[in-house]
Amino acid sequence: MSRKNSRSGKNHRNLVAGDREVDRIKAEFDMVAFVRELGFEITLSESGGMICCPFHDDRTPSCWVQPDHFFCFGCEAVGDVFEFLKRLRNLPFRNSLIYIKSCLARGFCRLT
Repeated sequence: MSRKNSRSGKNHRNLVAGDREVDRIKAEFDMVAFVRELGFEITLSESGGMICCPFHDDRTPSCWVQPDHFFCFGCEAVGDVFEFLKRLRNLPFRNSLIYIKSCLARGFCRLT
């Protein structure tokens, strides 16, 4: 298993949802819109935006958010939306999946 996959919770996916379902959800979900919905101030560019990283004491935006992942240049936190929720809200993968699916079902944070 690659380092990236272990960070994104892939080792728990088969217990909750198949890889295809998770990949489909990630393909439909817009992390940039999601961080805005969560109330983060985001400086937008064409392909994403910068926010103050919620995972360390950050006074200037150092966390790059793109529609499919995030990366912090300060603390090197990296991952997909499931990893972001896991770290931000201390949610296990299963609960993150349920939360993201409910957002998509309500039409929130869907890529157009």
